[in-house]
Amino acid sequence: MGLVAVFAALGAAATDTAASPVDASPPATTTESAPEPRTTSAFGVVPDLNAVAPARFLETRAGLETVDGQFAGIGQRRSGQVTRLQVAGRGPIPDSGVDAVMMNVTAVDAANPGYAVVY
Repeated sequence: MGLVAVFAALGAAATDTAASPVDASPPATTTESAPEPRTTSAFGVVPDLNAVAPARFLETRAGLETVDGQFAGIGQRRSGQVTRLQVAGRGPIPDSGVDAVMMNVTAVDAANPGYAVVY
């Protein structure tokens, strides 16, 4: 847990990733009251989001920093290259008790048209 794989296609530069932990545990309930309604989507119940301050976890461009210096200035990703990115235990993300993260991924200065797959 705590790894995010970023798959670069056709030389896209994946940069500016930010993450927020998500708590998928069920809400606490008592016998006196009903549980709070939870948001649902096409994928089922959406877990509670525990927002944290934005933090950069990966930066391909030289001279720009990440939250802890890791994955900073790593250079443009080649087509088909997989970059495994550790997020648990970095910056505002705890090293345990996190079921998932939501991330913003931005590709800039791509050498060719393409896409990035994050899973």
